[in-house]
Amino acid sequence: MKLELLYRRENFNAIFLKTFKHYALIKFKSEAHISNKRKYKDSNIFLLNKKINIIYPSNVLPRDLRLLVKEFYYNKNPLKRLMQLIYITLAISKLFRWLFHDERFYMAPENCNLNQICIIPGNHSLRFIDLKNNTCTVLIKSGFNKRFINNEIAVRSLGIDIRAPEIINFSISEGWYEEKRIIATPINR
Repeated sequence: MKLELLYRRENFNAIFLKTFKHYALIKFKSEAHISNKRKYKDSNIFLLNKKINIIYPSNVLPRDLRLLVKEFYYNKNPLKRLMQLIYITLAISKLFRWLFHDERFYMAPENCNLNQICIIPGNHSLRFIDLKNNTCTVLIKSGFNKRFINNEIAVRSLGIDIRAPEIINFSISEGWYEEKRIIATPINR
């Protein structure tokens, strides 16, 4: 689901902040500090773009972002396709991304190596894409029912030949699973 709709439907910032703190505990065994204002000098800056549905580190390479937002490049209408291509190219470029983001988050500590983590929100979960390790951690959003993730884990761990990335690790009690990232496939498909 697109961020524009999530902002209208729920208190996305509060849910995102709580879910991210949970992710840091799972992934880095570390307490995360995250806010809309810079509180720590060594904070990682994350930018949120509602139109291309992604939250990403301010220093990530445009080629890495391009793969994550590829689904927004295409439109049946040639004029709209051209406009979308121009918008996305500018929005993810290092020079102009500061003009196109909708919101900023500051995340610390630096030792969590957050500069390679991009986040794609969904209806019930957040996808944390680790660009360095080529994995994706899917975590139920704070306050949402874990059965959404548990059903996914149950079906995909049955061993049936399903066209989905392989699950590497999971925790039913904590409401998350980690899967291999398949490049060239939209991350939320």
